[in-house]
Amino acid sequence: MASSRGPLPLVVRNFLRLKTPKAGQSREHWIRRNHRSIEHFSTRTARRCSEATLLRVLESHDPQAREAALFALGLLGSWNCNASLARFLHDDEDIIREVTVESLWRLWFRGTEPNDYVMLQQALALADRETVLKALNAVVLKRPDFAEAWNQRAIIHFQNRHFDAAARDCMKVIRLNRFHFGALAGLANCLMHLDRHAQALKAFRRAQRIHPFMEGVASTIRLLEQSLRDDRPNA
Repeated sequence: MASSRGPLPLVVRNFLRLKTPKAGQSREHWIRRNHRSIEHFSTRTARRCSEATLLRVLESHDPQAREAALFALGLLGSWNCNASLARFLHDDEDIIREVTVESLWRLWFRGTEPNDYVMLQQALALADRETVLKALNAVVLKRPDFAEAWNQRAIIHFQNRHFDAAARDCMKVIRLNRFHFGALAGLANCLMHLDRHAQALKAFRRAQRIHPFMEGVASTIRLLEQSLRDDRPNA
């Protein structure tokens, strides 16, 4: 555990060498601008820190240690870290929750097999939506347990206004990855378009239980609750 009374864990020392985002700079922009430094961080950390070590650092009371471990596990962690990372969506620190979201998405895109990430990126890089859809069809056929491939296909179906198909893919994602708050929110949005508001409310509530600070979810839940109350027949 990092503290003023003991040495900093190696992952924290490596993390402190990275330039922090400037005021007002999004983390996405910061990652793009510092991808080489991040690659060096990943390489140095992988040489000296096992996944078990990073998970131990993750339990630190020091927010900086938690942030460093979360960031490293997003880059290096296996699928076995999914539940451990998802817990930190409830952390008291804003930056910890932000890094947790970022790290979970990295983990989900990486999948569980060595070629999952490459296949998915190749599919998403294609020129138009229909070509991407065909490629994603091939990915889920080849790798039916790759949750993020199903999620990305759900997004394409949603964009094409095929809400039933998108909802089915979202449900597949949730069966494969019960922490996928994005798929739960996506399912809820599909159900709203299908006028299945009570089911949409349940899906939004599930998403909120996983990620309590997910943008827009709390207000949407309140609106749905009010709408469903208003729709009840008078006793």
